[in-house]
Amino acid sequence: MTGRTLIIPSESRHREFDAKLLLGCAAAEAGFRVIVGSRHDIHAWIGQLPPSIYLAKDVRSSSAVISRILRQLGHAIVAWDEEALVYHSPSQYLAARVAPEVLNAADMLFAWGPDNAQIWRGFPEYGGAPIHEVGNPRLDLLRPALRPYHEQQRRMLKVDFGDYILINSNFGSVNHILPGAAATITSRFSDDAAAKRHIDMLAYRKMLFTHFLDAAVVLARTHPTTSIIVRPHPAENPEPWHQIARDHANLHVRHDGGIVPWLLGAKAIVHNGCTTAIEAAIMERSAIAYMPIEEPRFDIRLPNALSRRAASIEELIHQIDAGPAESTLSAHADILKKHLCALDGALSCDRIVKKLLEFNMASARPPFGSILSRTRGRIQASIRRWRKSAHLDSADHKNGARYNAHRFPPISEKDVHASIAVLQCCLDRFGRVSVVELKPNIFELRLAS
Repeated sequence: MTGRTLIIPSESRHREFDAKLLLGCAAAEAGFRVIVGSRHDIHAWIGQLPPSIYLAKDVRSSSAVISRILRQLGHAIVAWDEEALVYHSPSQYLAARVAPEVLNAADMLFAWGPDNAQIWRGFPEYGGAPIHEVGNPRLDLLRPALRPYHEQQRRMLKVDFGDYILINSNFGSVNHILPGAAATITSRFSDDAAAKRHIDMLAYRKMLFTHFLDAAVVLARTHPTTSIIVRPHPAENPEPWHQIARDHANLHVRHDGGIVPWLLGAKAIVHNGCTTAIEAAIMERSAIAYMPIEEPRFDIRLPNALSRRAASIEELIHQIDAGPAESTLSAHADILKKHLCALDGALSCDRIVKKLLEFNMASARPPFGSILSRTRGRIQASIRRWRKSAHLDSADHKNGARYNAHRFPPISEKDVHASIAVLQCCLDRFGRVSVVELKPNIFELRLAS
């Protein structure tokens, strides 16, 4: 038994909570006390938690304040980047998603695979924290052994929609659920050339978004007896999609549940630069990258490289009507090997837990839990919570209750119990893992005595 606490916050319930619950079960099985749940709610409570190992979702500048508070409170930080697979170029990824202060606040980094690790190591201000190529628990949920985890929802979707066409939209940069979000991102750039490049990228994404809106309407008209399902990104405003869906009874906008059951049940999968194409390829499902316009500077390479391409709406319709092309892991083996680990062999969650067991919290860099630093940390955590609570009733603010409920809809202890029960059946593990709700949307996992 380690006797240590591991904090696993989840920003998006539908995208990542199941995978983090799986990791939490593996860690609890290894003897950790695990706290898992809504990132927003865990941060509100962070000043009351004992020094722990905190698993950060990214290394962006937006995480700088919480990183400083975590260090002051005596927490060790390990980090991965949920979005490290989808980028235009390594330099763009580093500019947009890697902040020196946040990257170097981490005592250990978990990479999806060799490409992610190489980019981090090549960052000029990388401070030398150990980088382990361990994959991500989201990959575990795509493996054959864990596909039964999604089976009940897949069957329900089949009953509701039959052989549906799935459109995965990821246009949050130009269609964000919060007004002004794109402008806020642009304001971060101090270099004029970088700012102009970002503005050009937004203009390109806006045109591509318009093409996708049009394509959804055309598919609804040309396939009147087939359901067209649009899945907006968790950060995306669904309203433009709802507007076009009002005129087409077979066009549905859905963002409930995890993406995997939707991928497994789809007749066709349409996207452009979306992580879901990577997930589809791993499950040997053939996705179509709809690319009516192209711009090498801004197209997201990996998902499109794993997909068939359609350069026009006519070509898209033809590929959908032709039926799914045969897809095998071996067909994409070289690409996947470069970017992903833990597609076979030990699960990613077990590789991560192994590294956590080897981690010596006493070796974490100071400040680490001195009375003065912890007092400062509690004060800063309280100030942060107070500032965020001031926007609780705002519908258009990232700290508003509405936005946080959109990202992480309420989940009950009963729901978590049910999910763990399915994981137990799939893997014949975790039979002694117990769950207790600590606060709304926050749960403790540990081995039952």
